[in-house]
Amino acid sequence: AVLVLPGSHTKFVSVGADGRIAGCLTTITGELLASIMHDTIIADSVKRTFVEADTYRREMVLRGYRAAREVGLSRACFSGRILNQFAVKDHTLIANFILGAALQNDLYALRHSTAIACGPDARVIVAGKSPFREAFADLMEREGCWRSVRSYEPEGGAPLSALGAYLLAEASLAKEAEKKGK
Repeated sequence: AVLVLPGSHTKFVSVGADGRIAGCLTTITGELLASIMHDTIIADSVKRTFVEADTYRREMVLRGYRAAREVGLSRACFSGRILNQFAVKDHTLIANFILGAALQNDLYALRHSTAIACGPDARVIVAGKSPFREAFADLMEREGCWRSVRSYEPEGGAPLSALGAYLLAEASLAKEAEKKGK
């Protein structure tokens, strides 16, 4: 299985059948996206805002992804600016377009990585915050390069870091109790 954990530094973690980490890959797409949205000529087109859960638009993310796949990230971003100036005035739609363009680099890195096994038989689990989680899952499903793609959100919406800390604490307490019982 491959776990996708998007964020400022997106992590891809390959997990073997034994449950152990088999490989990992990290990108800085979240940071690049923040720079594009705040510190470039694109900032005006997106009103310096990110896509939020309630403004996520799958079709625009897919359009941005396809544009970056065809002409590269920088040209796709500039295409977002042109779209905003002449055709699409809604800045949230342009932000979705830019999100898709940025994520294209991550999927390219994943498919071509030698650090992580992510072939066509891989099962992919995408976790993390919305809308990154939805965008990755939608793009990966659309690509059709993996056996299955599933989006995961912990019950109650707890952050994965909190859930992980809880599970580690629980395992540590169980180990301590086991030692005392011997």
